[in-house]
Amino acid sequence: MKTLKKHLIVIFITLTVAMAFLNSIINSVFNTIAENITNEYMMGLALIIYFIAVILVLVIGAILFVHLISKKIKEENIRYNKEKNILFANIAHDLKTPITTIMGFSKALYDEVVDETEKKELLNSIYGKSKRVNELLDLMFQYAKLDGVDFEMKLQELDVGRLIRETIALYYNEFEGKSIEINIEMPEKPIKLNLDNVEFSRAISNLIINAYRHNKPGSKVAVRLEEDDGIKIIVADNGENIDDEMKEAIFNPFICGDESRNSKEGSGLGLAITKKIVEKHGGKIFIDSNIDGYTKGFVVQL
Repeated sequence: MKTLKKHLIVIFITLTVAMAFLNSIINSVFNTIAENITNEYMMGLALIIYFIAVILVLVIGAILFVHLISKKIKEENIRYNKEKNILFANIAHDLKTPITTIMGFSKALYDEVVDETEKKELLNSIYGKSKRVNELLDLMFQYAKLDGVDFEMKLQELDVGRLIRETIALYYNEFEGKSIEINIEMPEKPIKLNLDNVEFSRAISNLIINAYRHNKPGSKVAVRLEEDDGIKIIVADNGENIDDEMKEAIFNPFICGDESRNSKEGSGLGLAITKKIVEKHGGKIFIDSNIDGYTKGFVVQL
């Protein structure tokens, strides 16, 4: 949508400038001719031709504007439908494996072809796969909701540092389970911004989840809050760096910077959701590979 708006603005400005230029030429030509006309009939005829020329420029400009807008809207619809088809294909791909496992294991239990010692293991697998399906559907719902025309942010003044600390606290066990050291670097004074508590907490959660899910045991993670001409939230780690060509693509749906999605540890939707939330708050998110003591960091700038 933002790309389409930019194209429309560019088209409008370009055509406005072009029409103004043509009208200035018409005015110049008319003034030159009018200086040499002494006959009232010829002057009236010249005025009629002048007004016809001005109207023609206006009509041609309007036709071009409508044509170019229609073309851009058509291109945007084609791009959107292509992205939607890819999204649906990836959703089907990611849902197929756990659903197939659930069907197979539940059929085995129904047919009673497994002994008592294996039942608990199969039930645990069914639960795990069901949880995975539910998580993926929840992410899909979040992503679709953020694209909805009726979606509105519920902004309120919040202490950003407190929000980040509370979010990190939810995942301490996951970091300890993978023996990942997490360092929290926050200023002592409160830093307040107008944020949507639920959505912005979700954005930070996705970055935290990404940090422990895509780093090896023994890694280091830092979460920083900096105030300098706005604020920066940095989630850095000393894991593998991300190639330059992936630094923008990684925020697209179903894209991961490693093999995690193929191994079913990640969905590739978390960072896409985070980007949408950050942009709806008027900010931007990017990857910085020049963070002291760390190989990379996801930076949210507001």
